[in-house]
Amino acid sequence: MAPMRVWLASLSTSASTLVVASSLVACAGGGSAPPSRPSAQAAAPSTNVAPVASPPPPATAASVDPAACEDAASCAAVGLALLDAKPGDRRAEKPLTRACLEASDADACAALLTVLSPDASDDRIVQVATAGCVVEGSEALRAKRAKACSWLAAATRRGLVQGASPSSFAQPLARACELGARDACAAQAKVAQREEQRAAEAASGVPRANVRAASLTSGGVHLRDVACQTEGSALGSLFATATAAAPFKERMAAISVCKHATGASPRFRWTARAGKIVDVAVVSGVDDKGAACLVRALRGATAPLAGTCAATLELATKP
Repeated sequence: MAPMRVWLASLSTSASTLVVASSLVACAGGGSAPPSRPSAQAAAPSTNVAPVASPPPPATAASVDPAACEDAASCAAVGLALLDAKPGDRRAEKPLTRACLEASDADACAALLTVLSPDASDDRIVQVATAGCVVEGSEALRAKRAKACSWLAAATRRGLVQGASPSSFAQPLARACELGARDACAAQAKVAQREEQRAAEAASGVPRANVRAASLTSGGVHLRDVACQTEGSALGSLFATATAAAPFKERMAAISVCKHATGASPRFRWTARAGKIVDVAVVSGVDDKGAACLVRALRGATAPLAGTCAATLELATKP
């Protein structure tokens, strides 16, 4: 929508007519008298051109009448003119409210958020922010629409938007970023990073894992997609992760007799305390019989790394 502004004076120019007057040469009559000489003073063309009117001065807050709107469209113009002349002018609230609620003018709604009464209910603020969170609109009011989207994202995340899941805040946040709000883009990047982390945790079976390894081989034991949530610093835990294969090395003989697991890639999740595995589960990769056998084989094994880990064990196929 094109930006709307109120001009209280119009530019008027007067057309001028160039009048050219010429003098007639009078001829003397009779006999042999020579004709009279033309007048030495010839009439010069007139250059009387009306001056061009100066452009009107810009509108000021005092010169804009908040009650000068008769319909929603003119109310939008009046409200935006008030804010243009004096940012934060609370007199703009009434005309902008009419333009926002009656005409669903996105620019008016976005501008209205900046002067909305502190007594406005959460529902009214959400209504205005929702209507103002639109990508298309006046380029001059792009920043205000971005703020409307940022506010809507925050309100959604706080559960203030009826019928919307708190997790659906990503859509208005993406719109705010598209409209040029840098803080929204930074927040969007953090959200994406957290989503990737959650996906990795869901795949690993270890929430808040602080140490990861794509693969780990030790003493003939091959582990992949290792994830551990351990105590202490991440650097110390990183070195300690190398010992994650220790319980498997100790119990490989018992694991090998689990015929239902032969040639499979079971994924284990275990918790170790005081140097021993105290809880173990097989979360995928084998049937129930194979899982039960593997759990029995690994329970109580020596585990130098304290914490909760998950890893996929690559079991060789017997010849």
